[in-house]
Amino acid sequence: MASLGLSTLQPIEVEAHDYYWDRLYRSSLKYGVCGICGSACAFKAYVEGDSYLTDLRGNINDLESQGKLCAKGNAGIWYAYDPDRLKYPLKRTNPEKGIDVDPKWVRISWKEALDLVANKFKEIKEKYGGHTIIFMGHPPYKPWLVRLAHALGSPNYISHLDTCVITNVLVRKYTMFTPTFVHDVKNARYILCFGWDQPAKGKIVYTHQFSEAVKQGAKIVVLNPLYTTTVAKATEWIPIKPGTDLAFALAMMNVIINEGLYDEDYVAKYTNFKDYEDKIVSWVKPYTPEWAEGITEVPAETIRKVAREFATIKPSMALTHKRDAAGPNYTNSWKLAHAIVILNALVGAIDNVGGVILPRTFKVPDVNKIYPPPPPPSVKEKADGKHLLPLLDKLGHGIFSTLVENILREKPYPVKAALICNY
Repeated sequence: MASLGLSTLQPIEVEAHDYYWDRLYRSSLKYGVCGICGSACAFKAYVEGDSYLTDLRGNINDLESQGKLCAKGNAGIWYAYDPDRLKYPLKRTNPEKGIDVDPKWVRISWKEALDLVANKFKEIKEKYGGHTIIFMGHPPYKPWLVRLAHALGSPNYISHLDTCVITNVLVRKYTMFTPTFVHDVKNARYILCFGWDQPAKGKIVYTHQFSEAVKQGAKIVVLNPLYTTTVAKATEWIPIKPGTDLAFALAMMNVIINEGLYDEDYVAKYTNFKDYEDKIVSWVKPYTPEWAEGITEVPAETIRKVAREFATIKPSMALTHKRDAAGPNYTNSWKLAHAIVILNALVGAIDNVGGVILPRTFKVPDVNKIYPPPPPPSVKEKADGKHLLPLLDKLGHGIFSTLVENILREKPYPVKAALICNY
């Protein structure tokens, strides 16, 4: 050691804490909104020099996040500085494809990239038709991408919502007229979760409200085969048999309607229940708690108790969001999503304090009303097959779960190219 001169080295204390704060104090403050998920939490960004981002923090003035960011938001800097981030166009030069095959990417200019894509799309349109080009865009809905697709004659705008939240979006669109996911959780006194587990998934906007509801003594009942973080904070855990939540919900309707526990004033004012009351009563008759017990493996008396509590402890609300029992996990998820809307309507939980809130936002003119869009494509069949599902087709989203097989089978036609945005 001595011969190397290392014996003379002295340990140096590095004050990482001071170094961090020194850089932070030298940074300028900017404001923004996180786009990693749909919660849109406001943040404060500390920028060193002209553009170097040194830190992200929640904005205390944001009513949604209340000054906090989730794990994804806190790691948001790495969207910019991840060493694998794509910063410029790359062109594949090796036509051979396969596992462990080097694509031999080479860097090209933006002009070359845009010209290459535009010329290739034009060639495909002329040879096979514009409908053989598909456009995949991560939500939210991208009207400019749809306009480009239509300009080329393609009806194929596709997103992943069928693997995320499409059942709830579809049902709420056609029953509540808006696919809202705004829930006044903190003011609810009875919260029924059909697999709803957002606090365990790091959604800050829900975690704050859920925690406040717990503090205020709300009764929280969770139906979930798994013991999760949300269950740990709940009042009651019902480990229901997977995929049977619909039977539980139908039995709840049976009890609430037959025992006259529903909110008569609300139902009369905001629904058409009275016009179909006899049919509805007849329809729910077979769905007794005893019937549901044989399907869900939850005792009939437990189902009956939850139904009565849900209808009498106000304000109450049944919660669902995405990738829970209401969808799109099971073949009956869309029916459960519909049943949850009905349960919330029966107890007056739609657009009320402690319930599901309809959006109150300012109106932004549709881009198609300002700038006339290209004419709709003449080909109506879509590569993902959503033209076979009329209600879903009207929403404008796509179906990931059928797309791959349709492409491989060339149904309803071969797909020659794809433009993929934000995936």
